Amino acid sequence: MDRQHKQKNMGKNSHDQFRKMTETPISGLILSLAAPTIVSMMVTNLYNTADTWFVSREGTSASGAVSVVFSLMAIYQAFGFMFGHGAGSNISRKLGEKREDLVKTYASTSLFLSLACGAAVSVLGLLFMNPLLRQCADCLISAEHSKKNPEADQL
Repeated sequence: MDRQHKQKNMGKNSHDQFRKMTETPISGLILSLAAPTIVSMMVTNLYNTADTWFVSREGTSASGAVSVVFSLMAIYQAFGFMFGHGAGSNISRKLGEKREDLVKTYASTSLFLSLACGAAVSVLGLLFMNPLLRQCADCLISAEHSKKNPEADQL
């Protein structure tokens, strides 16, 4: 009996969500849906800026390491946004067609694909960690050398 009650409430929530998506004025709907993404990106960038400022006190190597991690976080976010926006487009069309069975499929597929891509990037990063770190270290050493010997770059 409890399961039937939950299914009934899920159907009601789904219907309420459908009404919200189809009856809310576009400007308000866009703002309410975009706000979490905007806040998330702002918090991430604020965190990385503060982290860079504090770590830069330790030297250029530490600051360079933070820059590498910031780029990696951007890659993870790009995959998440790619799957999220793609699924959002498909979901909005299927909601318009009142195909709620496909909506759930697109949402769950998008979630699991973004998790799988994040895991793949992590595994590739671990597999190629040494060559990547050597390349980054070479760049940092070259930059330090250029600062100490500016005329060497002109040769």
